[in-house]
Amino acid sequence: MGVWICIVEGDGDKKAVPTLLRRLMHEKFQQWTVEFRPYNAHGRGNLTAPGGIERLVTRAVRERGCEAILVVLDAEDDCPKERAKELAQRIRGVNPRVPVAVVIAHRCYEAWLLGGKDWTREPETVSPGAAKKEISGKLGRPYRETTDQEKLTAEISLDQAETRCRSFRRLVHAVEELIQATQSGSSQPVITPDP
Repeated sequence: MGVWICIVEGDGDKKAVPTLLRRLMHEKFQQWTVEFRPYNAHGRGNLTAPGGIERLVTRAVRERGCEAILVVLDAEDDCPKERAKELAQRIRGVNPRVPVAVVIAHRCYEAWLLGGKDWTREPETVSPGAAKKEISGKLGRPYRETTDQEKLTAEISLDQAETRCRSFRRLVHAVEELIQATQSGSSQPVITPDP
């Protein structure tokens, strides 16, 4: 069984992202032989700060059985495409021996939850604070990332999230790229997105 390291920004993501990836692998790609191990960066700033993503990728590559790395974080107010390209370029500088994909959730991970539950028309236009408030309203109680994010991830419609969220489509494409890269056996690792 191959290991994919999921580098994420927080405690809720540490549980939710592996759940989401398992669902994608099983439901969309009929892949059953990957173990997902999360690395919690303990904050977005620890990924975006100079040396942050480089340190985490270098550590992940050393993990026994690591065959791919997926970095997932929130855009907040950044342009997802530009932030992903910047992080991918920094990752190229550490020359990892495995394929790596960077995916930036437009605004926040919760936008994917809103899109996958069909709780708002344009989930990626909602600010992170408003997204969490909207989820709280739907739950009828305060939303807690550490307990609710994984549960909601298990419940969302992947097809709806993919249809409604461009950054979720990027996630699906990134998973597909990593599957292809790990199956090709190429000695030259793929790092996406391209510059």
